[in-house]
Amino acid sequence: KEVILETLKRCRAFQSAGADIVYAEGLETEEEMKALNAAITVPTMIAQVERPDVPLVSTSKANELGFKLSLRGVTVLNAQITATKRVLQALREERVLHTGPPSLSARELMPFQELYETVGFPGAYAWERDFHTSQTQVALLKETDRDIESS
Repeated sequence: KEVILETLKRCRAFQSAGADIVYAEGLETEEEMKALNAAITVPTMIAQVERPDVPLVSTSKANELGFKLSLRGVTVLNAQITATKRVLQALREERVLHTGPPSLSARELMPFQELYETVGFPGAYAWERDFHTSQTQVALLKETDRDIESS
């Protein structure tokens, strides 16, 4: 209880100092989360990391508890690193990776078309096409200007 009181004191001090948003580290229960949001008038943020013995709340539950921003960036980082390690281990073991339909074992790689779209290749190729077209138009205009000047 002493820890939450100190946390609330610090958050109020940040709010008084003009903070646009307040973040409290280490809130462990929904009651503590509610207490923070009841004590603070500026928006609050929750950042959650999957650690043993630390309860997590969903984004919608965080919203219900009064949080305006819910960060789970370490979750995404963890998933990316886990996937990378699995693929590197498979390559080290010289296993053949596949993109086919899921079987009894999980797919190691997403289908190429999904990867292509996820990475944003269609947008990049459209930009490249548009850029090339505009550069070609500029070159043609310059050539036309030179032809007119030399006439």
